[in-house]
Amino acid sequence: LPKRPIINCLIQHFFKEVNWISEMLHPPLFLKRYEQWWKTFPGSSYCGYVPSVRNLFRLNLMEKIGSKNIPVDTIRVHCKNVAMRLHRVTDQIHSGGSLTSVHHMFYWPCYLKNEGFMADAWYVLGDCIRVSQGIGLHLTGGLDLKYPVNELERDMSRRCFWNLFACDRLLSLALDRTPWIQEDLSLVSFPQMRITSGAVISGQGQPDAFTERLLEAKLAKPWESAHAQGTLRRDCYDICAVEEFQENIYKSYILSLPSEFSLHNEDTRWDLELPMLPRQRQMLRITIYASMCHLFQPLFQLDEERISSLPQYKKKFLISQKARLVQFAVPLLDAVFALHDLLGRQRMSMFSLSFFSYHAAVLLSMNVI
Repeated sequence: LPKRPIINCLIQHFFKEVNWISEMLHPPLFLKRYEQWWKTFPGSSYCGYVPSVRNLFRLNLMEKIGSKNIPVDTIRVHCKNVAMRLHRVTDQIHSGGSLTSVHHMFYWPCYLKNEGFMADAWYVLGDCIRVSQGIGLHLTGGLDLKYPVNELERDMSRRCFWNLFACDRLLSLALDRTPWIQEDLSLVSFPQMRITSGAVISGQGQPDAFTERLLEAKLAKPWESAHAQGTLRRDCYDICAVEEFQENIYKSYILSLPSEFSLHNEDTRWDLELPMLPRQRQMLRITIYASMCHLFQPLFQLDEERISSLPQYKKKFLISQKARLVQFAVPLLDAVFALHDLLGRQRMSMFSLSFFSYHAAVLLSMNVI
């Protein structure tokens, strides 16, 4: 391992510039164990923390690598080799699985999808979800471990589950695949956010750092429920069912968004105190608009013969849905550009920027054609 000042600097950078994307790690809890690990290193009950700490090095490397004159293939090979070693180390330390091993595995598909290997990321995310189910993250009772856990750790397990749920839903949506976590498994209660925020509450109504991730998970649930119940079908575009579903999402979700995350005229009073809030706001908008685009996207597959045979009221719905597809694709591009601006317009590998800018552009082009 590098010397401690170097590790401290990298961890500080991780929590400042990377952790906001998923809020998977709780800074106070992580840093407490990090200090305990230094006091007992090497060889202790905290040896399982070595993979997590080293994993942060890899994430920081990928965060800063865009502006360096290092061949991408060289970086990719080294990162992949490091990840494989860490995966083996984690398996040896926690043969039965642990929350730490789930955390470690979670960041590998994050790296893969940022590098454009979306199919690989989807399969690795499936492995991560399998391990998480092995320790009971999907159970209403929470963690099923051999050692006792406190309420904070249980809440972190809920945070971990809903992070996996949201990531699974978004990546499966992008690849047009069935999510790994089925709707009947998503019965875990939501995190009690104030327990795990780790931030000083300076005023009533201040949003929590995990609010954006929770809102993404809440957006994903209706989709899985609709597919499970047959309301929405992946193999057939039902114009009326899509119309009704979109209206329900608007009434039950869009209109109930917290003011800080509103799609229009958002409340920005906390932006200075919570510097990551503007970024998270754009991340949520990207997810919302991309999800709505995906809802209407199959209409391009309808052939002229079927369209001509539709009753007049369905033809009107179809024309309206094509217009709404454009209305969602344009602000999707706007949200991507806004997030890129907030990130300093730097050259970087980030799934939310690269994939959804391309996705929106393709949809708009198809609409013109």
